[in-house]
Amino acid sequence: MKVTVHRGTHEIGGSCVEVQAGRSRILIDLGLPLVDPKDPTKSLEVNLRRESPAQLRERGVMPRIAGVWAGLDDGPAMDAILLSHPHQDHHGLFSFVRPDIPVYLTADALRVLNCSDLFIKPGAQIHNAKFLNDRQAKKIPGTPFIVTPFLMDHSAYGAMAFLVEADGKRLFYSGDFRGHGRKAALFDAFCRKPPRRIDRLLMEGTTLGSDSHDARTEQTLENDMIALLRRYSGLKLVSVSGQNIDRLVTIYRACKRSRHVLVLDLYAAAILEETQRKTLPHPGPDWKDDGTLRILFTSKYERILQRHHAYRKVLALAEPFQIQPEEIARDPGRHVMIFRDSLLADYSSIADWNNGVLIYSQWSGYMKAASFLKVDAERKRHGMDLKSCHTSGHASKAQLLRFVQALQPNVLSPMHTFHADLAKALWDRVEILEDGQLIEVKHR
Repeated sequence: MKVTVHRGTHEIGGSCVEVQAGRSRILIDLGLPLVDPKDPTKSLEVNLRRESPAQLRERGVMPRIAGVWAGLDDGPAMDAILLSHPHQDHHGLFSFVRPDIPVYLTADALRVLNCSDLFIKPGAQIHNAKFLNDRQAKKIPGTPFIVTPFLMDHSAYGAMAFLVEADGKRLFYSGDFRGHGRKAALFDAFCRKPPRRIDRLLMEGTTLGSDSHDARTEQTLENDMIALLRRYSGLKLVSVSGQNIDRLVTIYRACKRSRHVLVLDLYAAAILEETQRKTLPHPGPDWKDDGTLRILFTSKYERILQRHHAYRKVLALAEPFQIQPEEIARDPGRHVMIFRDSLLADYSSIADWNNGVLIYSQWSGYMKAASFLKVDAERKRHGMDLKSCHTSGHASKAQLLRFVQALQPNVLSPMHTFHADLAKALWDRVEILEDGQLIEVKHR
């Protein structure tokens, strides 16, 4: 078995790993970079709808991997792609993939991706999905590869790590994970009963360079959120990813405990409905709500759902929960609104933002985006405060160490990090890789 990390050995984002056994090849993730490949000090600015594959390859955004890209006759198709979780830095280039290549992922992740594709263009556009289940080994047809997925605690729904076996060798790919979310029990269970005899571990190291990494639990964050909601008498906006289900639950629970009304937008409402989990807040008759949950219909999102017949049901399910802007305007201090930059025009005119707060519950790096700078200017114009209330979707250093000690790999190679060398403090057999380097997986 041979491995090439096409991207991710010295950066966070754009993860892509190729695994070979004989003539068989699979990819693990195919993400969009977060930083400019030509200048890692700058965030990537790219429009996937306007730039051609040739332009993207020239810019270094699209890895030069044969047999992957639609419209390029450059050899036999990749045998399969494994998707660890539905974040763009792991699936962001899927819209360019050959439609005949099977993509292996959880059913939960596919539903979230299909729903988000309605709102985010271009989306993942997975044409040939194959489903994986927790700890159930799957043979990739026509190849020697056997893949065993492990559900992980992360800020993406349906996130997995992978054990990949071929030629008698065992490679473990951690994907992104943590041990302090609402699914922390998955991390604990994994560390108690990990797979054995790992020849090489490819492990995310997002937090390796952080001296002050925040590993607050979602429960702690819930309490912090309640304190913020009670501090401000005006409108509360919460900037959060609609796909961060753990965080949406945290916000809902904080609203319920502090007697506020949580107002979802149609995007977040649709994502929550697609989780198909009755225990999560969602629109529908099976959610016995006490008035905490409401949904604001905006014309753009309503048109999107109307255009797609399969998702019109979301509008019907959301209708009993619908709230009118006038109701929010009459008592803005009682309402907590899920917010994203694209909703600025809709939300800035709903109610007076004075004496309110914008609670930022995402990675602070997104604040540098041009879209947020417009939001920030509007916030300041209205006299609205800005407060952070967030915890990372990634493992702390202590959690990384526990993960490594549980797996006891022959060799550890960090990725998804800007500080790969710091992994040497976690394990005595660390091999730092470079993007594009072909290595052989060996027994100890």
